[in-house]
Amino acid sequence: MKKLSWIFLLCFMSFISMSSSNASACSNEEIVKLKKEATGIKVVYEEKEFKEETDDLIPGEGEEKAYYSYNYFTVSFANMTSNYYIKYTNNINNESKTITVSDLTNGIYSFDWENIDVITKINYIVYTSDNTSCPDEKVYEGYLVIPRFNPISQTMLCAKAKELDECQKYVTVEYNTETQYNTVEKYVKEKEKKNISLKWYQKSWNFIKEHKLIIIPGSVAVIGVATFVIIKRRKEVTQYE
Repeated sequence: MKKLSWIFLLCFMSFISMSSSNASACSNEEIVKLKKEATGIKVVYEEKEFKEETDDLIPGEGEEKAYYSYNYFTVSFANMTSNYYIKYTNNINNESKTITVSDLTNGIYSFDWENIDVITKINYIVYTSDNTSCPDEKVYEGYLVIPRFNPISQTMLCAKAKELDECQKYVTVEYNTETQYNTVEKYVKEKEKKNISLKWYQKSWNFIKEHKLIIIPGSVAVIGVATFVIIKRRKEVTQYE
């Protein structure tokens, strides 16, 4: 009797396992479609500014009120449908979170990231939801790099080299501060030398353009005299021949 009970239990468990397997099966065509759709999920960041009035600071020149402010980023997940859920984490504090369609507001899930002094990497994995025939399937993996604030970008030196990568407000490179500063300083010095040469050339060209009525006739006169001398000499030689 005990043996029959075990056989019955094993058959029952196998039946449940087979039923579960059949219920979660997706055709290759469905998997391909779900993977393609998952690539449309977009993850982006946007710079934001927090600003509020405060009595703890002295107003700036020409201002009646003082404000406390700082910058941060808002990270957003968009184009996510009920066919998916997303798990994401970051490399700074390893905090992990799962997003489902119920977490969306107007089709978007967002969170604020205030740690802008370091480069941050957001890793995310897209899985199929219970809304599909094959839930919990990993269909896409991606990452988003959030840049860090670049202190040197606010210096007078970088004000002369705003086009330089080392002088951008936010960067995704961990520069050596001394090397970064030296690179910018060298670039600015070379740029100023070029500007001096360009100004001299432009000044000379402007002078030529402004005095062309004097210079051009003078040149014509010189050419005319030279031509007259050559012709005269040829005539003299012919007479003696």
